[in-house]
Amino acid sequence: MSSQRQTTSSPGPSTPRNNGSIWYAAWCWLVFSVSCALAAPVIVLTPTRTARTRIARLTSRFMGRMSGLTPQVRGLEHLPDGPSIIVANHNSYLDGVVLMAVLPPRFAFVIKREMATVPLVSVLLNRLGALFVDRASATNASRDTREILRIAGRGDSIVFFAEGSIHLEPGLQPFKLGAFLTAAHLDLPVVPVTIHGTRSVLDPKGWHPRWGTLTVEIDAPIQPEGKGRRSAAALRKAAHDVIAHRLESPLKR
Repeated sequence: MSSQRQTTSSPGPSTPRNNGSIWYAAWCWLVFSVSCALAAPVIVLTPTRTARTRIARLTSRFMGRMSGLTPQVRGLEHLPDGPSIIVANHNSYLDGVVLMAVLPPRFAFVIKREMATVPLVSVLLNRLGALFVDRASATNASRDTREILRIAGRGDSIVFFAEGSIHLEPGLQPFKLGAFLTAAHLDLPVVPVTIHGTRSVLDPKGWHPRWGTLTVEIDAPIQPEGKGRRSAAALRKAAHDVIAHRLESPLKR
């Protein structure tokens, strides 16, 4: 019995996998650090936002390729040529990098205002045209909403992570109404986007990247049927239903 317990508890063949996992995580962080260090000064010094976003897009794609995490994209043909509102689920801190890699450079991202206080990161996000929202203060949230409406009203396309933030517990959370109020008020189509795999690659509870398959599914736009809260609520339900269905249905390879 004693020898059997020793055999069961010994590392055995799992040790190479553990070592491989550690080396893979280290390689991912090296790729990320070097890529950001090289791209950041170029982004800061580039004069136009479109050019800066193109550089960030190329950098995101390079990081994906070098780490073996290039996302598969389905449904790019559903993106409207004109302005639109994208709403996506939020699994991981990797989501923004993935969407930056696959979306055209005309899209600006809505990000929680806490990120505006992070040194260097805030400079890059500002140069990339990020829109910050403060959900802790009603006054600031109202001001931020007016700014988002102004930006969207001039013809820019905007990406919202509709759950508001990353949740430690898995599963699709209820959507915030802000993205859908913006779409209804400006009569802009809402494009549901489902991100698969980022939570298993980079769990929000830790910082240890693991190899996995990343997929982005873009569904057909949903057009608002009015400008009020009722229309916004209907848009929210429709988009939530689409993304929930995508997450529950197995991907066909």
